[in-house]
Amino acid sequence: MRKKLKNIAVFIAIYLISFTGLSSYWFINHFSGVGIRGIIFTLKAPAEGTDPAIVSSFIIQVLIAGLVISIIYFYVARLSHLKIKLKNRERRIKASIAALIVLVGVSSINVVNAAQAVSLMDYIDSQINRSTIYEDYYVDPQSVKIDFPQQKRNLIYIVLESMESTFTSVENGGVFEHSLIPNLEKLQQDNYSFSTNDLNAGEYTVGGTGFTVGSLVAQSSGVPLTLPIDGNSYTGFGTFLPGAYAIGNVLEANGYNQVFMCGSDADFGGRSSYYTTHGNYEIDDYNYAIERGWIPEDYHVFWGYEDTKLLEFSKIRLAELASEDEPFNFTMLTVNTHSPEGWVEEGCQDLYDEQYSNVIHFSDEQVSDFIEWIQQQDFYDNTTIVIKGDHVSMSSEYLSDLEGYTRTPYNAIINPAVTTDNMKNRSFSHMDWYPTTLAAMGATIEGDRLGLGTNLFSTVPTLMEELSVRTVAGQICNKSDYYDNYLLYGGN
Repeated sequence: MRKKLKNIAVFIAIYLISFTGLSSYWFINHFSGVGIRGIIFTLKAPAEGTDPAIVSSFIIQVLIAGLVISIIYFYVARLSHLKIKLKNRERRIKASIAALIVLVGVSSINVVNAAQAVSLMDYIDSQINRSTIYEDYYVDPQSVKIDFPQQKRNLIYIVLESMESTFTSVENGGVFEHSLIPNLEKLQQDNYSFSTNDLNAGEYTVGGTGFTVGSLVAQSSGVPLTLPIDGNSYTGFGTFLPGAYAIGNVLEANGYNQVFMCGSDADFGGRSSYYTTHGNYEIDDYNYAIERGWIPEDYHVFWGYEDTKLLEFSKIRLAELASEDEPFNFTMLTVNTHSPEGWVEEGCQDLYDEQYSNVIHFSDEQVSDFIEWIQQQDFYDNTTIVIKGDHVSMSSEYLSDLEGYTRTPYNAIINPAVTTDNMKNRSFSHMDWYPTTLAAMGATIEGDRLGLGTNLFSTVPTLMEELSVRTVAGQICNKSDYYDNYLLYGGN
């Protein structure tokens, strides 16, 4: 019995070592660039709507693979059921120790690489140091006077999954000789696009903004989504980030009808909770499409349904919103370009060696056609369109050798109510899109700052321009009592 228990303990130890190494490698492949904050949020957030392929890959590549490795190692070490002959006990012990060292070594390397990939040490440091950026610079949007024109403009806010300026041509700041997204690149050239250099590059990514939900929150509320690691869950769900006052709140107070549409389950990551509690948005997600009979009840691909359907359904909803008397805010999120390789749907041409490149190129065509459709509608003249990449791709394999190149999300603003010549060589973040979007709609903002964001159409410098990119990025990452007490949990 004692020997049996010893064998079980050894097997469990081997499995834990294998699991640690494999899970670390899996996280590198699926969450590259997202940072430890994004991972913490994903683990704490509701799991509804998660792409089944991600779940199955974890089961196969980590749980099952770890079990297989453990069984092989265990029986090799025990010299059981294998035709291996060693002359004496000493050599058997040495062989077992050597195999164990290899297993521990490989696992340790994966753990170290994973820790570096998610900036674990920086995160630990940020939890020790305190930030005062909110006390010093946060502008409560509820305390600011925001005036809209007599004829209020509609807003169409298109968030493109993992869309980067990196995908454009070298000539315009990307890394490809021939642009993967020529249509979106032309939209940047012909309209308004803010850049960190003199070509086309989007905003700097700071902590709490490098994953989809964090990006959506930062763009619309002027604050990042940074959860404390202590505690079992984010108890703010149901009243997601209750202390924030987002663009949805502003537009709701000004009589806007608001819709958030996506082809996945909006409960994933708490998106539905965020939008319903910050502007009373109607949630038109995967489940809504089933309810309206747009897709069969058993239809499910990738995260829900693909972008061709999303864009067609968007046309239906936009026509319905435009027929009403109130102005509207239609915010949508694409999904086909989600890492690691995207979703290949009918119509996607096989032009490149990498599947991801083909998906990105097809998304460019889809979005371009959608923009052309919008521009042909009667409501277009009084509508501002914002096109934003949510974050850079998390795929660890794709574009992994761009040493010295800063990858940034895509952005373009079409038909704004204001103009500016100060679009290039700016230092800005996701948070600056909050007041910038309102300004693009023709709203005037007292002081041109909301949350931690600055109106990029104004002459007011952003916080990054005032304090430096490094200072803002560091302060955002550091633990903030103000953020935790007042924004995250809504204290008074």
